[in-house]
Amino acid sequence: MSVKKISRKKAYTIAALFFVAVIVVFLWRDLNLASLDGDLMLPDIIVENIEIDREIRGNRWKLISPRVEHKDGLFYGMSLDITITESNGKFTRIKADKGVFARSNNDIKMTSADAVIKDKHNIYSFKAGKAEFDAAKELWSFFDTVMLSDRRISVKGKGGSYDTKSGECIITGGGVITWKE
Repeated sequence: MSVKKISRKKAYTIAALFFVAVIVVFLWRDLNLASLDGDLMLPDIIVENIEIDREIRGNRWKLISPRVEHKDGLFYGMSLDITITESNGKFTRIKADKGVFARSNNDIKMTSADAVIKDKHNIYSFKAGKAEFDAAKELWSFFDTVMLSDRRISVKGKGGSYDTKSGECIITGGGVITWKE
């Protein structure tokens, strides 16, 4: 059996082509990790002392939290401080013990929510055991006791909703109204 001699130039060329092929295979694999079927486990992301600033439908949303975890397209936050500044001058500030924000549809769910809403003429406040925002409908829903008030009228009930488009506020499950003259 005879062994054919390969020139040094051909040997370097073959080695370089082999090296490039290995790099291309690893690059292709890394770029296609998201499209693989199976149980690909990506690590959870936890960020401390975070400030998120985002524009949603022309309104500026700012979220501050000492700890936020991102998992499966959802943000789980602790001790939330949310500020919403609308293009019409309306200002809302919400504080909550914890909450969940869905990146896919901008919906929010919070527990122990306290808020102050200011528009051109009035200041409103609300407290709720649980509050949810449906971004598609622009509708706030309140559960586990809710209290809504301006400086003159206070309404307390088991639940309720507030439509940000129409300004309509509904208290459900019975309620108590208190007012000052």
